[in-house]
Amino acid sequence: TNLRAQLEKLNNYTFTDNEWKRFFENNIANANEGIVEKTRNGYRYSQIGIVCANPEEYAGIIENSFKKHSIKYYMNVPKNMLMHPVCLLFLSLFDIFISSFSYEAVFTFLKTGFVDTDDTDLLENYVLDNGIKGGTWQNEFTFKSEKYDLERVNKAREQFLSYVMPFREQTKGKTKCSEYISALEKFCDLINLEEKINRIMLDFAKKGRISESMEYKRVYENFVQICEQLFICMSDDSFGIEKLSDMMKSAFSESKLSTLPPSSDEVLCAMPDEIRHHDFRILYILGATDGNFPAVSSGTGLITDAERRILRENEIELAPDLKRKALEQPFKIYEILTIPDDKLIISYPISNYARESTRASSVVGELKTLFPSLNEVTSIAVAGEDFISTPRATLEKMILNENSGLFAQAKRWYLENEKWSKKVKYILSAKKHFAFSSIFLTISLITAALPLTFWRGISLPL
Repeated sequence: TNLRAQLEKLNNYTFTDNEWKRFFENNIANANEGIVEKTRNGYRYSQIGIVCANPEEYAGIIENSFKKHSIKYYMNVPKNMLMHPVCLLFLSLFDIFISSFSYEAVFTFLKTGFVDTDDTDLLENYVLDNGIKGGTWQNEFTFKSEKYDLERVNKAREQFLSYVMPFREQTKGKTKCSEYISALEKFCDLINLEEKINRIMLDFAKKGRISESMEYKRVYENFVQICEQLFICMSDDSFGIEKLSDMMKSAFSESKLSTLPPSSDEVLCAMPDEIRHHDFRILYILGATDGNFPAVSSGTGLITDAERRILRENEIELAPDLKRKALEQPFKIYEILTIPDDKLIISYPISNYARESTRASSVVGELKTLFPSLNEVTSIAVAGEDFISTPRATLEKMILNENSGLFAQAKRWYLENEKWSKKVKYILSAKKHFAFSSIFLTISLITAALPLTFWRGISLPL
């Protein structure tokens, strides 16, 4: 009521009830309006923030959707290093001998991109067809088949063994940590790892993918630091390759990859604790489910809460205990909710990737109690026209709904546009012969392809 009165006074105009309802729903509390629409209405990317309450599930969705909609963004969510090609190179090297040349270990190693082998695909098919594993790798392959050139297959096998066997010969049985580090150093020299990483970094930099370029540098530097720490702390300790693999895996998993800071105009996507000290005009909160927003603290670490209190009494201050963290949560949530100047949009999925039902955060219920007139919508009820944004992002929905409403007009635009006409004609002709919906595998924030992306949301004008 106060907002209506102030707008009427400011503009010297009196709304009818129907006019106010339409104006409020379309221009103030429109939860369907996305980032693309908001930038068209005068907002800059840097004035829009996104809180990822559950970054493991949302980071990939945001990345795919924002690239499709040509939205500039900065993802300030640390990545786990374990699945980076550099880490996989070393972990798969250990697994080759731990698992006795299992298929998964061998071809994870060969496909990291750091070992030069000819006919990797041919070798892989031969191994799958003949069930090659264990000691069979040490001997020349002799299983004849009209499908395979044995000379090429054995050449690829020998190339693979030339990379891994020198490391194995130095580290059979229980080996001193210093000898493991020496063997890893020689392995890196053998495959020219540093030179290849520099080449990959340069290729990414030329394509403008600076963040990915720097990831390779940081992961390799992290690997070197882990080796140095192992050498300093455990130089004379002897253990098997299984323990080395476990220690490396643990060290990699504890290390997080942070990306470059944002440019002057990018949407910032971050975890709740990282976004509290920023200013935005519009803030989205994604994944506001019970247990994620606010997050539930679990575990006390090496030191129990009782021990922390004793240390605090002796003026030794450590990280907060669980009780203190629980008391701080409401204030942190309040800080986040009061960040935006213009609009706060909160969404939560109805179910997760495991098809389990999820429950909205208690924060959503409290806001509904405080603001009874809040407009809540579901993605299932989003109108088709709301999917029309950038040409690349609209294409999928237009193909599936080419003869309905505004999508028919979008189709005419594509066919008349010199850049898109040939591609769209080709896709439309292919649609007549295939179950076309299966071709589109990209994920967007608002699609029914996965359970997670059925969402509900509320929009608060501030």
